[in-house]
Formats: sequence, structure tokens, C-alpha cells
Amino acid sequence: MIDLLLLEASMNNMSSHIEADTNVSRLKSYLRKIPFLVRILIVLCIIVVLFIVLFPPKQEPLPEEFVRAREEAALVSKKIVQLTSVTNQKIKEIQVSRVAEDGGRALQLVKEAKDDNAEAYNNAFELSRHLQKLAESLADFSSFRTQRLAYEAVAVELSLVSEFITYTQNLNVFLDGLQRAIERKTLAEKGTILKSLSDVNKNANKINKLNEEFLGKMRKFDSSF
Repeated sequence: MIDLLLLEASMNNMSSHIEADTNVSRLKSYLRKIPFLVRILIVLCIIVVLFIVLFPPKQEPLPEEFVRAREEAALVSKKIVQLTSVTNQKIKEIQVSRVAEDGGRALQLVKEAKDDNAEAYNNAFELSRHLQKLAESLADFSSFRTQRLAYEAVAVELSLVSEFITYTQNLNVFLDGLQRAIERKTLAEKGTILKSLSDVNKNANKINKLNEEFLGKMRKFDSSF
């Protein structure tokens, strides 16, 4: 989790620097103090939707609709992981970029990160639709217990994707604040940036808890065969 208290303390220290410090140098220092924002756990939580490949009922053939929904969800999930990874890299580049000397490059990275994040947001909606189709196809399984356990697992995963959608929205708020800070060469956006970072952390915590719950559901599902 991002250490917000440490981050806020470091920002307050920067705000109390002597007047001789320029806004540009303070902004540059501030950017380098921002921790790596997008946790790898977020990627792991989203990729677990590939649990669909762990549905190997040996006692009956897989329903056609289930197989189709499984494959479609897996493809979209993979794309979300790729987009999230690219966004992470862009944010890391912004942190180490020479903002004072090349603000244009930093702004370009922010724009690209926002575009990738927006695409991940759209794909998360698409993934939720595929998961809903997957849930509907579970009715074709003959075992009631298998259906119930699978429904429970998919329901948790839908909640996880919903939380990820909120996560992308909060990350976009952060990137908007960062963009304004770079454009204006000022720390006036400190409050907005800290608030959005706090929200991103809360989303990450919820996603991690949902992921643990999901894995527990999957263990029960696997043991049903």
C-alpha cells in the first residue's frame, strides 16, 4: 500500500522550503517522491479471472456457451493486464523524467497513461459482460452443487471487476491532477493528488480482499469434482 503519511509529510516539507526554491524544482522533487502507484497485486487480481481455464469438470462435457464465454473473458482479461502494465510503466517514467527540463515529455507520458487507463476501464466493462454470460451458462451444468459454487466464484469476480473500474476512475483523477501540476509548475494540486492516491489505496485493499475470497471459492469449487 502507498505510504500516504510519509508522502504527505514529504510534501509538507517541500511546501516549507525557502522561497529561493523555484516551483519547477519543487515539482520535480515532488514527482520523484511519489511511490510506484499501481500495485502489481492489482494486475494479479485482474488476471485471476483466467480461473476460467481451471474449470475442468471431468464428469461431464463442457457446455458450448460456457466454453465460448470462458475464451472471450480470458482474452479481455489478458488485454486489461497488458494495459495496466503499460500504464504502470508510464507512471514510473513520469516519476524519473526530467520535468524541469522537458515538461512536454512528462505531459505526453501523462496523456498516454490516461489513454491506456481509459482503455483498461472500457475493457473492464466488457469483461463484466463476458462474466455475466459465463454465469448464465453455468445453468447448463447438471450438478447443482457445482453450479452453486461456480456462481459464488463468478459473483465475487464481478465484484472485483467493479472495484477495478472504480480504481481506474480514481487513477484518472490522480493523472488529471498531475497533468495540471506539471502544466502550471505548482504544487497547488497537492490535496487532489493525495486524495486520489488514498482512494486508489482503498480500491487496492478491497480488490485484494475480494481476490482472497475468490480464491477460497475456487478451492471449494475444485474440491467438488
